[in-house]
Amino acid sequence: MGPGSGLFSNRGQYETLKKRGLEIVQRCFESIERSLILGGEDYAVVGRFTAVAAYLFVLYRWGTEIGVDMQRLFPKYAALANAVAERPSTVAALAAGRGFEDWLFGG
Repeated sequence: MGPGSGLFSNRGQYETLKKRGLEIVQRCFESIERSLILGGEDYAVVGRFTAVAAYLFVLYRWGTEIGVDMQRLFPKYAALANAVAERPSTVAALAAGRGFEDWLFGG
């Protein structure tokens, strides 16, 4: 949704809300970064891959999609995301997802 969609009466309101939303999201990423104590395999639960790491991976990817420099700003979080991205199951899931996106969006 953007300006002219009926939700915002002008571009200024839209841009203000967008900027504020990005600030809130970045604070959430900062909180995640501070909470991560990485060791061994760089997962959220030390030494084990859990659903927590998988969920944090999804949020990390969303951050990159909205233009946050996740690698530079959140190095511990980036290490976790890189560890998850290297898992064979993640590689397979992402490949399957690309196939679905191609089908869905006609690519």
